[in-house]
Amino acid sequence: MAIAPRRLQFRIMRVRSIFWALGLAAAAASLQAVAATWHVDAKAAGAGDGSEAQPWPALTAAVLEKLQPGDTVLLAHGAYTVSDLAVKRGGAPGAPIVIRGAPGEYPVLSGERNGFILGEAAHVVFEHLEFADYKGQPLNLAARVKDGGSWIVVRDCIAHGGAIFVKANGKDARAHHLLIENCVAYAMADIPIFLDNLDGAIVRNCVFFDSKSVAMDPGGVSNLVVERNYVVNPYRLGALKIRWGDVERIQQPNCDGAVVRHNIFLEGGRYQLLLASANGACVYQNAFANFENLPSESGLVFMQRDAVDLDGKKPGPNRRNVLLNNIFFHAGDDARPQNYVHNALLCLDATMGAELDSQRIDHNLYFKKRGTLLIRAVDRDVEAENLKGWGPGFDTHSLIADPLWRVPLLDAGPDGYRLPEGSPAVDAGTTLTAAAGSGRGTELKVADARGFCPGLGLLDGDLVRVGAHPPVRIVARDLQAQVLTLEKELDWQDGDPVSLPYSGKAPDIGPQERDAEVPIGNEEGIRRLRLWLAKRKR
Repeated sequence: MAIAPRRLQFRIMRVRSIFWALGLAAAAASLQAVAATWHVDAKAAGAGDGSEAQPWPALTAAVLEKLQPGDTVLLAHGAYTVSDLAVKRGGAPGAPIVIRGAPGEYPVLSGERNGFILGEAAHVVFEHLEFADYKGQPLNLAARVKDGGSWIVVRDCIAHGGAIFVKANGKDARAHHLLIENCVAYAMADIPIFLDNLDGAIVRNCVFFDSKSVAMDPGGVSNLVVERNYVVNPYRLGALKIRWGDVERIQQPNCDGAVVRHNIFLEGGRYQLLLASANGACVYQNAFANFENLPSESGLVFMQRDAVDLDGKKPGPNRRNVLLNNIFFHAGDDARPQNYVHNALLCLDATMGAELDSQRIDHNLYFKKRGTLLIRAVDRDVEAENLKGWGPGFDTHSLIADPLWRVPLLDAGPDGYRLPEGSPAVDAGTTLTAAAGSGRGTELKVADARGFCPGLGLLDGDLVRVGAHPPVRIVARDLQAQVLTLEKELDWQDGDPVSLPYSGKAPDIGPQERDAEVPIGNEEGIRRLRLWLAKRKR
């Protein structure tokens, strides 16, 4: 029987669609076949083959040589020696190599030298690992070839004892795209996070405490975001040092346009945030607080030109930084020995000179339980009675008031620093920037684009509120053109406020919007911090 042309055409199309679907299924099956899961168990007997039934007994260079893009290595609970283990073969975009603890486990890694060394590999993820008492760096990410040591994710990891937790250093090439999130570092003999000569680094939702040095030290890092971290560093240097870089072949010598937001920085012997030759850093909605009678010899936030000459170059500039919507809180005494500015809340060093005038400092909240010294600014002391207008427009809207935190104690955790109803910090902040001109589309030109993060290919970009519109996500940021690229079209008028979402009449001052669920730190880090604090009290 002859088949009608239209029915024949339909059958041909149907057969083609079946083959197309089978082809897709085959391609997916092929990808699944390529991506493998390998198993390592320190308690295993025999050499093993990496299967779940016969795991390898150790993580070795031979194991890493077998890995292909998309592969995962699962380490069972146990103790592992990992020293100078070079990761030479990386993953691929969308198919990283993953080295992680088995579900619910934190395998403990230790070694006499460096742990993992990534000199040539990109697209590698480290998850759910505990690094203990390393004599070198547990994670040494050094770029030696193009793209080496790039697109690296360190997530849900713990480090204690030993030296630097993550050392990312672009030596012979500018490393790029590093994400460190939900990690814990404590009792470190050196800096937990050291970054140098990188382009694109995010440190978020981490907990740092009891380090013998500063908690985070990024130098020569462009596109840096430090957000939602919980840092307690009593009797040590402080929390965060943004500085001129140390590497001779630095392409961009300072942290231009760093974003520091929604962090809680507690205690600190010298400072909690040091801006040393930082250029255009945007520091907003943080809490800087001291509760014990610590020296705080340089102020909770200390701003200066870096005093070190590098490779015959003059120190970098310190200008165009923004300090906005932050809480500065001190409960200690107000002693001021000679040559020190003890317990000032903000110190802008005399090395800055005329660069002081380029800073934007406003809508902050200052509080001291004792004493009146709030700010040391180049050549003047600013006390409570002359705060407003102490500089060219500085702190004209800032407050001197108690934020009324619920439980202002070290062991309260992030929730202790939420603003209660009636706090003077509620709705007392300001939006980050404004639309520069009217228009419609996805390319929004603003007065200042620095305070936003487009995700850098590592996370989703910020949700932003433009005028009265519901929040929309940004997908790119052009600092030269001062343009934010939006995920969908909007219309706006010249001067419309542009900011992160907020619930009241204006943003709150401090690290958290009163009604917003913005996680700061992580549960495992807060749990270990409370155990450490309990031991100190005995």
